[in-house]
Amino acid sequence: MFQPIPKPLIPAIIKARVPVWLLVGALVAQYAINTINKPSDPNCRINVQRVHQSTYSLEFQKLSEAKLKISTLCDVPQAYTSLTAKFEEVLPNRGKKVAKVISNIIARPQPDRENYVLIENLTVPCNGKGKAEYLGQAHGQVHLKDGRIINVSGNSDKSNPLNCRISAK
Repeated sequence: MFQPIPKPLIPAIIKARVPVWLLVGALVAQYAINTINKPSDPNCRINVQRVHQSTYSLEFQKLSEAKLKISTLCDVPQAYTSLTAKFEEVLPNRGKKVAKVISNIIARPQPDRENYVLIENLTVPCNGKGKAEYLGQAHGQVHLKDGRIINVSGNSDKSNPLNCRISAK
């Protein structure tokens, strides 16, 4: 696509000694040209879904696991996303304690959907007995194809009660 190179209009108009209203019009035009040609900052979001019990693991592998899904979506193509995720237990006093941290998560977008990364299989075994409520949390960076890096962080919106306890083992 043809992109014209903006030339500074103001110095030429000032030298020509034109009326003030024309100078103001030139200032507005120059601002519009500069604004259009400036690349905009990319917009990236992270979605941390609710922690849930993995039905697949329970049904096919006979394992009880807590599971978390995280996705990032940008309005420009991503190269990859790098994150750290946490499973946090909600305590009876509504405080929180970290049950598990998963670091160095790296995921790439599918070739047919370069703006979206889905991280699906973040699981933690349920070693303890009883019910517990968990929240998911994630923070990290989206690395864009043009070389820019965008920081992202997010939490699941509500805790989810599970018949599953993540122990420190």
